[in-house]
Amino acid sequence: GTGSTLVLLDGRRMATASLGQFVDISLIPLNAIKRVEVLTDGASAIYGSDAVGGVVNFILRDDYEGAETRIRYGTVTEGRSDDLQIGQIFGAKWNGGNGLISYEFNRRTALDSEDRRFTRDAPDPTDILPEQKRHSVFVKARQNLSEQIDLFGTAFYSNRKRKQIIASPFAPQTSLFTGPSEQYGATVGLQTPIGNSWQGELVGSYNQNETISVNQTFNLPFNPSNTPALESKSVNTLKVRTIEAKADGTLFHLNGGDVTAAIGGQFRRETYRQPGLSIDSARNIYAIYGEMFVPLFSEENNRPGFERLEITLATRYEHYSDFGSSTDPKFGLLWSPVSGFNIRGTYGTSFKAPLLFELSESGLVSFLFNIPDPNNPSQIIPGLIIAGNNPDLQPETATTWTAGFDITPETIPGLKIGLTYF
Repeated sequence: GTGSTLVLLDGRRMATASLGQFVDISLIPLNAIKRVEVLTDGASAIYGSDAVGGVVNFILRDDYEGAETRIRYGTVTEGRSDDLQIGQIFGAKWNGGNGLISYEFNRRTALDSEDRRFTRDAPDPTDILPEQKRHSVFVKARQNLSEQIDLFGTAFYSNRKRKQIIASPFAPQTSLFTGPSEQYGATVGLQTPIGNSWQGELVGSYNQNETISVNQTFNLPFNPSNTPALESKSVNTLKVRTIEAKADGTLFHLNGGDVTAAIGGQFRRETYRQPGLSIDSARNIYAIYGEMFVPLFSEENNRPGFERLEITLATRYEHYSDFGSSTDPKFGLLWSPVSGFNIRGTYGTSFKAPLLFELSESGLVSFLFNIPDPNNPSQIIPGLIIAGNNPDLQPETATTWTAGFDITPETIPGLKIGLTYF
């Protein structure tokens, strides 16, 4: 699920939406994406919390040169709902640097419940899909400050407005849901070589998501210009600030190739704010990590039964200011006994930190209600509901392992067969 899959933008965390349960990827401009990398394995040893089921990394364009315009229009086969998307991107290269800017607009009209047979019995008016409009802007640039130092940066802004009408099946009322979702962020970093075979990087980033939800309830017949019978509003703001330093390069050479490694440290601050419930929480996270790749056999020294043999090792330690620490290792092995046939497996541990919302006690509520009971002389018995969060929550933990194989027969070019157990 979304809560146990880590979503990254250019390898870096994004601020989550709603109560902190997921990343709203619809705010990422499509024309700025170069590719999407999917890691179908637990990866807390590399990325920390939330990477239990896997990682999805959206890689953005970086060295594009020229201009590109995209226009897409779609509609439905029953009823009326239109979808229009317009995108424009400009990229340029210059002496010692490059940059690009992209813009995307998306508009979709609502889909009425009367336009589908399976929802025609729903109270009218009801929208199956909401009306929404989105604007997204993305900027990325890189510049050589000297022969040894590169400066790079990314910034983006996205705003989406929605409107959805849902009638109540229990009362002559209709609810109108509106409110914008706004996300923006920026990353600035420096890269420099360290010695002959290592490279260092220092990066700082800021990311924020704010979602405003307005719920207005109207008596029927529905008229949005009337004064609503009920109205509620909530504002969720989540922020992520990160500073990270890392270095990677070659440690030494084996007969099978170079043994490479990466080490680094990270400081991250996460905040969550919901004024309506008086929730204002924050946490600090400190992490250190290391990875190593060891090629024991390769094309350089292969022999019968060992066309290829590689070992990967990784570990990460994270300390959270609000609940404690977690250390997660990972071990991977890839063995190719013959050309075109790989056997692979991984083993490691992962964890998912409690959401800031889940640790807040400000939303604790309790109330009495009557439960129907025909066996009771009074026909009812009193009941008590207590709802809220637990500030003593600990992280969810997991032990994950994968096993599988890949076949790429040389006799059938382009064919690849793979099987993985998770």
